[in-house]
Amino acid sequence: LVAAAALDGGAPIDIDATETREKQVRRETLTALTAALGPLEGASVTLTALLFLLVPMNPSEYDGDPVPASHILSVWAIAMVFETLLPEFVIAVMSQYMAKKTSGKYGNVVKAHKKHFTLRNMLIMGTMI
Repeated sequence: LVAAAALDGGAPIDIDATETREKQVRRETLTALTAALGPLEGASVTLTALLFLLVPMNPSEYDGDPVPASHILSVWAIAMVFETLLPEFVIAVMSQYMAKKTSGKYGNVVKAHKKHFTLRNMLIMGTMI
């Protein structure tokens, strides 16, 4: 959804006059996709944690005791920090830096978040998940 929104013919994120329209659309689409992957990773980690909380199981041991809820929640918190929050922050900072340094030849993930993560898009994504 978010990646396709870059193709709506709206104002481009950063345009270089010598660039073809195809390259601009490709850069905008890949930037929007990069912006969308973080929330999807967070949803994936959360759904996995909920599965382990709701279904008492232990995948590492046949017919073993269920994994304790405190262990599941601590693994979820660690995964959210190191698989979602830190990478998203680093990607946003580096994309902003590279977009400014190269005069817009790299997509700016921060601008893509501001452009595509409207309340409507977030509600659609939340409903689908």
